[in-house]
Amino acid sequence: MQDAIVASLGVEQKKRLTIGVELAAKPSLLLFLDEPTSGLDSQSAYSIVRFLKKLAAAGQAIVCTIHQPSSILIQQFDMILALNPGGNTFYFGPVGENGGAVIKYFADRGVECPPHKNVAEFILETAAKGGKRADGKRLNWSEEWKNSEEAKEVLAEIGRVKTQRSKAVDDKTGKEQEYEFAAPVWLQTTMLTRRVFTQHWRDPSYYYGKLFVSVIIGIFNGFTFYMLGNTIQDMQNRMFTAFLILVIPPTIVNAVVPKFYQNMALWQAREHPSRIYGWFAFTTAQVVAEIPIAIVGALIYWLLWYYPSGLPTDSGTAGYVFLMTMLFFLFQASWGQWICAFAPSFTVISNVLPFFFVMFSLFNGVVRPYGQLSVFWRYWMYYVNPSTYWIGGVIAATLADVPVRCAPAEAAHFNVPAGQTCASYAGAFAQAAGGYLLNPSAAADCQYCPYSSGTQYMTTLNIAPGDKWRHFAIFLAFVVSNWALVYFFIWSVRVKGWTFGFGPLFGAAGMGVNAVKGLFNRRLKKET
Repeated sequence: MQDAIVASLGVEQKKRLTIGVELAAKPSLLLFLDEPTSGLDSQSAYSIVRFLKKLAAAGQAIVCTIHQPSSILIQQFDMILALNPGGNTFYFGPVGENGGAVIKYFADRGVECPPHKNVAEFILETAAKGGKRADGKRLNWSEEWKNSEEAKEVLAEIGRVKTQRSKAVDDKTGKEQEYEFAAPVWLQTTMLTRRVFTQHWRDPSYYYGKLFVSVIIGIFNGFTFYMLGNTIQDMQNRMFTAFLILVIPPTIVNAVVPKFYQNMALWQAREHPSRIYGWFAFTTAQVVAEIPIAIVGALIYWLLWYYPSGLPTDSGTAGYVFLMTMLFFLFQASWGQWICAFAPSFTVISNVLPFFFVMFSLFNGVVRPYGQLSVFWRYWMYYVNPSTYWIGGVIAATLADVPVRCAPAEAAHFNVPAGQTCASYAGAFAQAAGGYLLNPSAAADCQYCPYSSGTQYMTTLNIAPGDKWRHFAIFLAFVVSNWALVYFFIWSVRVKGWTFGFGPLFGAAGMGVNAVKGLFNRRLKKET
């Protein structure tokens, strides 16, 4: 069954697996199990208890609660710790052959066990009903235990163990050092990364959804702006074809967030408290598992978008845009993860994401050019927005030194004085202004184009050719900072329990965005 999916296992197999997981953590002192036989038939329950007996015989100390054990099951245990309804000990000792030790303890105090009676049931009934002495006085089993010789022997044994342990000296000078986890961090990380990859592979819709978005938006973008030319309108279209990648993050992030949150909830609730693996292994596995599919998605999107849209095909420019596209896909995956890492609930995440998506799309100099942004947004939001640097870097790479050829409808038309040509009248002005004349030898209806190269058009977008690698480095820093935030928030919020107060802040921001969207929709509906 080693390759079976856990959800497909039966109840007994799942209990065996749970015990195996606990054993893999190598409990140094004892293994605690809570009702390992509950929900099982008699044969399965006996199989489980026999397995525990073998572990105990191999040297593993086991403490487990047991619910209504049969007489056969109770014989497998070495000792019984019996608690009354008030939670006080009224027996702690060996079971004995056929329950002989238990029967003798109570028989000495005037309570006989009927022949062939299940010892476990006898103990429960005795604790519930109590008993009477020969003189008619009612027995208090907790007090009986405290005053018994058996209790004194148990306390003496506990004292002996404590004294022996306190005097023990580590002869191996620290070689048998105690560790928080059974396996070293590297082994935790590699095994957990493999497990996360397997989890993703068993959920085809997760990978399929990501690749589907790359294919559909890549085709839509590439063939909407198919084979762009060199007119002024085409310069604007080159900007918008780069901008359209911003429609991908809402879909990808909303796929990453539930997967990451589900795994994080499981780790927090069970696997970290059980010390199966630590926060570093968990975070690394989640981050690494997203990298291959991000690279594949970036490659598919880039191939379907870049070449059909007619952008420069030289290796330098095409390679640069591919690297930026790959960084963008890595960015959006890590973006969703660090938001999950600090958010106190899924509701907060749902409110935070629209706020980020709106800021990410609006304040990058495309929807609203840099020169037209209000002062409040221009000097901080524009510069802290990661999409500013991605779009700026791609535009700097794809528009620099591209010649502009104005369409006749885009040119400025004017007439010249009699006896002069367009070149003699306006040639010096066109050269000084950076534009060019479409018909320099004409003597009437002169046509002037305000741009001669893509570099001039880029200046209207607050972008220069030299910004290409600077923007690449800044966007790379955003990607690395996303990963750093995942590690930081998992350690600080999920392990240390720090709170930053971001939840109410972004929750209010998200509700504000939703309120604006609602007002806009109602207004649109009313006008329609």
